[in-house]
Amino acid sequence: MNEKELEKMIRDKDYHRVMEVRARTEERAEGEETKRDMIIEGTPIVYDAETELFRFKNFEGKMVIYNEVIAKGAVDDKTRMKNCFMKFNHSEDVFPVARVKNGSLELTSQDDGVHMKAKVIDTPTGRELFKLVEEGILDRMSFAFVIDRDNGSVIESQEDDEKIVVKRTINHISDLYDVAAVMVPAYEQTSLHARCKEDVETYLKQVEADKREALEKARVEEIRKEVHGMIDSANVSHE
Repeated sequence: MNEKELEKMIRDKDYHRVMEVRARTEERAEGEETKRDMIIEGTPIVYDAETELFRFKNFEGKMVIYNEVIAKGAVDDKTRMKNCFMKFNHSEDVFPVARVKNGSLELTSQDDGVHMKAKVIDTPTGRELFKLVEEGILDRMSFAFVIDRDNGSVIESQEDDEKIVVKRTINHISDLYDVAAVMVPAYEQTSLHARCKEDVETYLKQVEADKREALEKARVEEIRKEVHGMIDSANVSHE
């Protein structure tokens, strides 16, 4: 298994990256009345910030640490996000409170990351979510996305006597599905965590198998050279 194959295995859809979110009101005139819009802002994606998503002990008892980095510019004009929603906990059971398509959710990619401004819809769900963020009860957010299959990410691994660090750098996000205010890291609450862990374990086992195969091939080549050397020496002595 090579790095490209691992990229295909690990999570088509990711929920993670817990970043700060905040709320404020914004006044605007509407006829003779003054309206107070409910605004939620945050930076759901931060570029070039290596984040540890999880760690576990592998079959040999060595600590495996899985990190990810969203590279600068991973979200660009090719990223599909017209249908991106603002949600609570990425839930499909709760109505979304803003959407890019109707202009109530604005997402802009800047040098440091993707910034978000959501004008929350005036519904019970919207008012409740805004109040929870405003009071600091909800103060984190994450995002759901799909990487570009062609050159979306690069996998690297480093190993020493105590640990193995597997790092994935995401170079391009093809689709951004939602940004969400969350109670706890949503990534840890989904089956994605367990599935990703299993994929990384499979990858590391394959890396070890590839190393053993390479060593065996090298040893066979050494033996072949030794045998040929002995034959050459014997032929020289007979002459």
